[in-house]
Amino acid sequence: MKRFFALFLIGTLLAISMAVCSPFVRNAGAGETRSSAGGFIGIAFPSTLVDRWISESVYLKEGLEALGYRAEVQYANDDSDLQFQQCENFLSQGVDMIVICAVDTTAAAAVVEKAHQDGIPVVAYCRLIMNADVDAFVAEDNQMVGTLQGQYIVDNVDRGNIIVIGGSAADSNGLLYRATGVAAMQEKIDNGDYTVIADQFCDGWQPSEAMRHVENALTRVGNDVAAILCPNDGLAGGAVEALAAQQLAGSVVVTGGDGDLAAAKRIMEGTQSMTVFKDPVAISGAAVKAIDALLRGETPEYNSKLYNGMKEVDAVLVDMVVVTRDDIQSVWIDTGYFTEEELAR
Repeated sequence: MKRFFALFLIGTLLAISMAVCSPFVRNAGAGETRSSAGGFIGIAFPSTLVDRWISESVYLKEGLEALGYRAEVQYANDDSDLQFQQCENFLSQGVDMIVICAVDTTAAAAVVEKAHQDGIPVVAYCRLIMNADVDAFVAEDNQMVGTLQGQYIVDNVDRGNIIVIGGSAADSNGLLYRATGVAAMQEKIDNGDYTVIADQFCDGWQPSEAMRHVENALTRVGNDVAAILCPNDGLAGGAVEALAAQQLAGSVVVTGGDGDLAAAKRIMEGTQSMTVFKDPVAISGAAVKAIDALLRGETPEYNSKLYNGMKEVDAVLVDMVVVTRDDIQSVWIDTGYFTEEELAR
């Protein structure tokens, strides 16, 4: 991730801040109003195992600090109990808001309940917290991720055996990506063009889990596979590793999502077919704007509502783009997101 993207984000947000008169933050727990420069925001992220979580947590922290907030980040090593403890610690330090990308989107409801008992709002980031009175949601348009991946397979594979790899079943996005991806292929499944030979979730979004599931499926069908539906680039990497062991890498369509450097290299090589690029600058920038608006007592520029089992949650959803080998130059190299040297290493 390029440093100038972070600087661009910070500069943009500083301009926004200076354009707004009388910046104030309300601490609902203490009932006092004060300058936004005194606001404290706790940012809880699931882990450092996924490239985007590292870059986006940094962009969030730097963007908020550019507006005068104090921001701290904690990573939970994909442990929902640890994440709850980290959020409790934020509350004990007197945060004005918690921003959480949940390890477990069901268990994280306890964070929302605990924070609200203290009068502190909670913004869900990229993973919608289920069955909770969450205050707002900011993410890529997750409804479209699986659809774009499944449709890519439909557009590029006429018929054959399909492996469906899901993310964590404890993550609402893992469930959503799998459901929408399969839905995009459902007509071909129903008419017999596609046969789903494996449909497995991966605990903790672990690439090793994806590799194991693909290895097992290849063994069952004698390597006769046309496509693998993978929801993110990490799992795609695991799938490609299993294919490579059977000399199949590059001959099987493999989807992905996020747009990390390793995936970009695989797409250039032809071993991964596509990724759904989730621009971390755009998503984190949208979150910073929404967080700032909420703490000022203003209404963010919501563009959607998503039902989480308890309520229709106000949401800011950011568009994404499909990237194939043909798009690498225009989407990543020309914009400076990746350099040719990085991609060639």
